[in-house]
Amino acid sequence: MQWTGESFGGFSEVEPWLPMGEHRADISVATEEQDPASVLNYYRGLAKVRRQPQWHDVIIDGTFHPLTRLPADVIAYQRRLGDRLITVLVNLSVQSSRFSLIQVGEVLTQSGEVTMTGHRVTMAPYTAVVMGIS
Repeated sequence: MQWTGESFGGFSEVEPWLPMGEHRADISVATEEQDPASVLNYYRGLAKVRRQPQWHDVIIDGTFHPLTRLPADVIAYQRRLGDRLITVLVNLSVQSSRFSLIQVGEVLTQSGEVTMTGHRVTMAPYTAVVMGIS
Protein backbone atom coordinates (compact mmCIF):
# COMPACT_ATOMS: atom_id res chain seq x y z
CA MET A 1 0.00 0.00 0.00
CA GLN A 2 1.22 3.45 -0.87
CA TRP A 3 1.76 6.09 1.82
CA THR A 4 0.04 8.84 -0.17
CA GLY A 5 -1.79 9.36 -3.46
CA GLU A 6 1.10 11.37 -4.88
CA SER A 7 2.98 10.42 -8.05
CA PHE A 8 5.32 7.93 -6.43
CA GLY A 9 3.08 6.96 -3.53
CA GLY A 10 5.12 8.84 -0.94
CA PHE A 11 7.96 6.33 -1.27
CA SER A 12 10.33 8.33 -3.42
CA GLU A 13 10.90 11.66 -5.12
CA VAL A 14 12.25 9.87 -8.20
CA GLU A 15 10.59 7.25 -10.37
CA PRO A 16 10.71 3.86 -8.61
CA TRP A 17 11.87 0.75 -10.42
CA LEU A 18 8.43 -0.85 -9.95
CA PRO A 19 5.33 0.91 -11.31
CA MET A 20 2.83 2.33 -8.85
CA GLY A 21 -0.70 0.92 -8.78
CA GLU A 22 -3.26 2.71 -10.91
CA HIS A 23 -5.51 3.25 -7.85
CA ARG A 24 -2.82 4.84 -5.70
CA ALA A 25 -4.83 8.04 -5.23
CA ASP A 26 -7.73 6.04 -3.76
CA ILE A 27 -5.84 3.40 -1.80
CA SER A 28 -3.18 4.78 0.50
CA VAL A 29 -2.36 5.10 4.16
CA ALA A 30 -3.28 8.78 3.92
CA THR A 31 -6.83 8.00 2.73
CA GLU A 32 -7.24 5.14 5.22
CA GLU A 33 -6.28 7.46 8.09
CA GLN A 34 -9.10 9.84 7.12
CA ASP A 35 -11.77 7.12 7.08
CA PRO A 36 -12.93 6.01 10.55
CA ALA A 37 -14.35 2.80 9.00
CA SER A 38 -11.14 1.88 7.11
CA VAL A 39 -9.31 -1.42 7.51
CA LEU A 40 -6.31 0.47 8.91
CA ASN A 41 -8.39 2.11 11.63
CA TYR A 42 -10.13 -1.18 12.43
CA TYR A 43 -6.75 -2.85 12.99
CA ARG A 44 -5.71 0.10 15.15
CA GLY A 45 -8.85 -0.51 17.22
CA LEU A 46 -7.94 -4.18 17.60
CA ALA A 47 -4.42 -3.27 18.69
CA LYS A 48 -5.82 -0.79 21.20
CA VAL A 49 -8.02 -3.50 22.75
CA ARG A 50 -5.04 -5.86 22.94
CA ARG A 51 -2.98 -3.23 24.79
CA GLN A 52 -5.66 -2.60 27.41
CA PRO A 53 -4.54 -4.22 30.68
CA GLN A 54 -8.05 -5.55 31.31
CA TRP A 55 -8.06 -7.57 28.07
CA HIS A 56 -4.41 -8.25 27.19
CA ASP A 57 -4.00 -11.48 29.15
CA VAL A 58 -7.46 -12.73 28.11
CA ILE A 59 -6.46 -12.40 24.45
CA ILE A 60 -3.01 -13.94 24.98
CA ASP A 61 -3.64 -16.62 27.63
CA GLY A 62 -7.41 -17.19 27.61
CA THR A 63 -8.82 -20.55 26.63
CA PHE A 64 -10.27 -20.74 23.13
CA HIS A 65 -13.90 -21.76 22.67
CA PRO A 66 -15.45 -21.83 19.17
CA LEU A 67 -19.09 -20.77 19.07
CA THR A 68 -21.34 -23.08 17.08
CA ARG A 69 -25.04 -23.02 16.23
CA LEU A 70 -24.67 -19.71 14.44
CA PRO A 71 -25.26 -18.96 10.75
CA ALA A 72 -22.76 -20.76 8.52
CA ASP A 73 -21.14 -17.54 7.29
CA VAL A 74 -20.44 -16.25 10.81
CA ILE A 75 -17.12 -17.13 12.40
CA ALA A 76 -17.36 -16.79 16.16
CA TYR A 77 -15.20 -17.68 19.13
CA GLN A 78 -14.51 -16.70 22.71
CA ARG A 79 -11.38 -16.37 24.81
CA ARG A 80 -11.96 -16.86 28.53
CA LEU A 81 -9.66 -16.21 31.46
CA GLY A 82 -11.19 -16.39 34.92
CA ASP A 83 -14.36 -14.30 34.92
CA ARG A 84 -13.32 -12.24 31.88
CA LEU A 85 -14.47 -13.11 28.38
CA ILE A 86 -13.74 -11.78 24.88
CA THR A 87 -16.20 -12.66 22.10
CA VAL A 88 -15.23 -12.23 18.43
CA LEU A 89 -17.90 -12.35 15.71
CA VAL A 90 -17.18 -12.01 11.98
CA ASN A 91 -19.91 -12.03 9.33
CA LEU A 92 -18.34 -13.22 6.07
CA SER A 93 -21.61 -13.12 4.14
CA VAL A 94 -22.81 -10.72 1.46
CA GLN A 95 -26.05 -10.56 3.46
CA SER A 96 -26.90 -9.33 6.94
CA SER A 97 -26.88 -11.99 9.60
CA ARG A 98 -29.19 -12.24 12.63
CA PHE A 99 -28.75 -14.57 15.57
CA SER A 100 -28.92 -14.79 19.36
CA LEU A 101 -26.10 -15.16 21.86
CA ILE A 102 -26.31 -16.38 25.43
CA GLN A 103 -23.92 -13.63 26.57
CA VAL A 104 -23.58 -10.19 25.00
CA GLY A 105 -20.86 -7.88 26.26
CA GLU A 106 -19.58 -4.35 25.87
CA VAL A 107 -18.49 -3.56 22.31
CA LEU A 108 -14.72 -3.01 22.39
CA THR A 109 -14.29 -2.45 18.65
CA GLN A 110 -16.25 -3.13 15.50
CA SER A 111 -16.19 -2.71 11.76
CA GLY A 112 -19.38 -1.79 10.01
CA GLU A 113 -22.88 -1.82 11.40
CA VAL A 114 -23.55 -4.21 14.26
CA THR A 115 -26.65 -3.79 16.42
CA MET A 116 -27.56 -5.62 19.60
CA THR A 117 -30.99 -5.72 21.18
CA GLY A 118 -30.91 -7.82 24.30
CA HIS A 119 -29.26 -11.07 23.26
CA ARG A 120 -30.17 -10.58 19.58
CA VAL A 121 -27.30 -9.56 17.27
CA THR A 122 -27.64 -8.19 13.73
CA MET A 123 -24.49 -7.83 11.64
CA ALA A 124 -24.29 -6.09 8.28
CA PRO A 125 -22.43 -7.91 5.48
CA TYR A 126 -18.67 -8.25 5.96
CA THR A 127 -18.57 -6.86 9.49
CA ALA A 128 -16.83 -7.85 12.69
CA VAL A 129 -17.27 -7.05 16.36
CA VAL A 130 -15.21 -7.73 19.48
CA MET A 131 -17.06 -7.71 22.80
CA GLY A 132 -15.80 -8.00 26.34
CA ILE A 133 -17.43 -9.20 29.54
CA SER A 134 -15.66 -8.71 32.85
